[in-house]
Order: sequence, then structure tokens, then C-alpha cells
Amino acid sequence: MAVSTPPVAETPVAPAKPAHPETLTARERQVLLLTAEGLTSKEIAGRLGISPRTADVHRAHVIQKLGLRNRVEAVRYALTSGMVPWDWNRNTAA
Repeated sequence: MAVSTPPVAETPVAPAKPAHPETLTARERQVLLLTAEGLTSKEIAGRLGISPRTADVHRAHVIQKLGLRNRVEAVRYALTSGMVPWDWNRNTAA
């Protein structure tokens, strides 16, 4: 005898309402910019004098506050919002 379970109604889960970029702390903005420039957590940590884990935590806060899903979306946000120019090139500082 097969047991039948009633269908479960799928209730859509509303995504968290993203915060405005102004809600990011200065350190979170720094981490976002350095992430968008392609730096690893270890490189960000070295530049800012923090641990790589702390850099990861700041990045996670940015992603959460802006309602993003991952690091790639954070980089896209930094580019599309004008925080980092599309034509940025790390070799131009020389």
C-alpha cells in the first residue's frame, strides 16, 4: 500500500530588501573595492592590516547588506555603481 502525502504549497520567499550602499562601513567599502580590483582575501588583508578571515567577514557583510548572492555579484555591483571604473587597469599606476 503506497502512502500518499498531500502536496506542499510552495510559498515564495521574498528576498531580503537590499540596503543602500551608504549603509556600508568605510572598511566594507574598502574591501568591496579591493575585491573588485581582483585581490584575494590574503592580499586585501595585507593591504588593510587585517586578517584574511576578517576580510572575508567584511565581504560577507557587504553581500548581505546589498542583497547580493556572491562575490561575483559584489564585483558587478562595484562596477555598475561606478565605484570602480570599467576600464580600470592595475598596471596604470606605474
